[in-house]
Amino acid sequence: MTRQERISAEIEVWENAAVVYAKGLEEAKKYGDYGGMQHNEHMIQFSNDKIAALEDELQQLKSA
Repeated sequence: MTRQERISAEIEVWENAAVVYAKGLEEAKKYGDYGGMQHNEHMIQFSNDKIAALEDELQQLKSA
């Protein structure tokens, strides 16, 4: 597996994680779980940050 393939696969993992946390956020809101809402919001943002960083790295590899 090349570095580009590995990064692409890792991006997919983080995108799937964001979806899981978004579903968790919906459920936490449904039941008024404030701690769950905070955790899921944080993890969605963390996932999005990881995706952005990996996409930047992938773009740098492609342009090199």
